[in-house]
Amino acid sequence: MGKTMFLLLRILMIITFSAWIVLWFLKPTNGWTRKWKEFEDNMQRIIFKYNGADFLVFTFPIIGLAMLGLVYTNLQPKRASRSRVRRYAAALSNPLIIRTPLGILSGIEALAMCLLLTLLVWTFYCRISNDYKKLIPAKPLKLTIWQLKFLKIATRCGLLAEICLALLLFPILRGLSILRLLGIQFEASVRYHIWLGTSMVFLATLHGAGTLFVWGISHYIQNEMRMWQKQGRIYLAGEITLITGLIIWMSSLPVVRRKRYDGLLLIGGGIGITPILSILQ
Repeated sequence: MGKTMFLLLRILMIITFSAWIVLWFLKPTNGWTRKWKEFEDNMQRIIFKYNGADFLVFTFPIIGLAMLGLVYTNLQPKRASRSRVRRYAAALSNPLIIRTPLGILSGIEALAMCLLLTLLVWTFYCRISNDYKKLIPAKPLKLTIWQLKFLKIATRCGLLAEICLALLLFPILRGLSILRLLGIQFEASVRYHIWLGTSMVFLATLHGAGTLFVWGISHYIQNEMRMWQKQGRIYLAGEITLITGLIIWMSSLPVVRRKRYDGLLLIGGGIGITPILSILQ
């Protein structure tokens, strides 16, 4: 009975995690976009509303996986630590690639990086190909075709930054059931956050710099940078967010952090960034 229950839990966790990954790859496709609009309209009638659709589809599976993992790890007998699953997890966590700019990479780290890069490339390709098929010159802004294409590329870089941000919101906790199941050490999970944070800031910078470049050559930069409309995108808030993110990223560099730690702690902790963000919210 015990072995059957553990087998069912493993199968359920594998199916849940695999389905969650598949959802991310289906999201940029045309079929998903059409169905998603209908799904969001249906969500308006229940408690989740419009913004709850993303939470229901992309967050609930991970919450369920964490709960299943907690039950599995707590009920797992001590003798199971020598099982095949544990040996496979230990093998994946062993160093696989030693000489890289990112340091020593284990098998599961290399797999996670390949999955993330594949997701980013696939999302960018799907979105850009659809944008270029529906490309219409923007008459109000008087943009040419190449300027509009460049603006679309910059916009989609912002979408890729949002993906990194969504994955960055995963908590880092010692003893987290998902990390224990995958055989990931706490120190390694901190590295993932560093990589995701750097990728997010890099893509957001490409998004902001590309958008400002198009505005500059079209002579609309002053109007667009100060715009704070009631509906649609608020560009001024995006500029403030990008500048704040760049400051936080630069403050994490070892050279800056060692020399200006006290000042950064004072600015970020009480009298600088935190009150400004509270006011903007």
